[in-house]
Amino acid sequence: MIFKRKTHKLPNFPPTVRPTFEKLSEALPVENIEAYRGEVDQELARIEKEAKDNDLINVHLARQIAERCHVLLARYHEFPVKLQAKIVGAIRYFALSHDSFSEKHFASGFDDDAKVMNFVLEELGLDDQFIDLDM
Repeated sequence: MIFKRKTHKLPNFPPTVRPTFEKLSEALPVENIEAYRGEVDQELARIEKEAKDNDLINVHLARQIAERCHVLLARYHEFPVKLQAKIVGAIRYFALSHDSFSEKHFASGFDDDAKVMNFVLEELGLDDQFIDLDM
């Protein structure tokens, strides 16, 4: 039996996801990877702090996205510039506090971030890293 590969597309709703992701996508110097890791960690720390006072923030999903950011940064140098730009776009989209769905006001606030991450993971062929949103 042949299994169909799951397809992760950029979300169509809200309509700002694709233009925001594309605007954030830009290849950056490989030598700055450590700084990028620090920025991901700072963003996750900020999210965890805010979640102490806000039950709507899905810390579990934020941690999964941050983990995938680290996976992408560890392998960043392996990919061509076009795909490096998508990696940076996904990481920046996660770090963007005011994206399409507010993490502070919606329990599903990180869903768009996870969908963007899954889109990039699929583009890179890292199917084993997909974030399960069916939980």
